[in-house]
Amino acid sequence: MTDREKQKALSLYRLTQAEESLDEARYLLAGGKSLRSVTGSITVCFTRSWGC
Repeated sequence: MTDREKQKALSLYRLTQAEESLDEARYLLAGGKSLRSVTGSITVCFTRSWGC
């Protein structure tokens, strides 16, 4: 696998994770969770997926 192919695969993986995080946030908001808990959940997801 070339470096370009690896970058593309990683990008697609991260986009999938971002979509899942947004879906989870929508679910939490629909369930009446506070905006603070929703943003905290998303922050944790993105921090883990982006290696921060």
